[in-house]
Amino acid sequence: MATSLATLVRNIDALVHRQDFDGACKLFRAMDASTLPASLLMERSRAIQLAHDPAGLTLDDARSSLVLATVLEPGCLQAWVDLGHFYVSVDNNVGKALKAFGEARSRAEPLMNDLAAGEAKAMQELRRSTSE
Repeated sequence: MATSLATLVRNIDALVHRQDFDGACKLFRAMDASTLPASLLMERSRAIQLAHDPAGLTLDDARSSLVLATVLEPGCLQAWVDLGHFYVSVDNNVGKALKAFGEARSRAEPLMNDLAAGEAKAMQELRRSTSE
């Protein structure tokens, strides 16, 4: 499975790099979405949204890919952000968008606090070392 997943990722990356979202959708159509990791689910959603002919995949499939990505990897901030953008841009559902963006923010907050504390400590060290 790892080899076929790696091959799938390479093939999809090549198609997306060429902006061949129709081709990427054809590959995604042949895959069971429930077996894909969050990163590929997000790419699947993006390809569906950007394809001219998404090979029978729909915006419902794009949405469900993002929702599944947040379930599989709730710590993946990008999945929450992408879902929020989808809710605003496609579904015109500001309430759900705000919930998705809020989830991303609340999950990012501990990391951002740690980043700010580390940055402050580094600045203190810089000031201390330059004043000596």
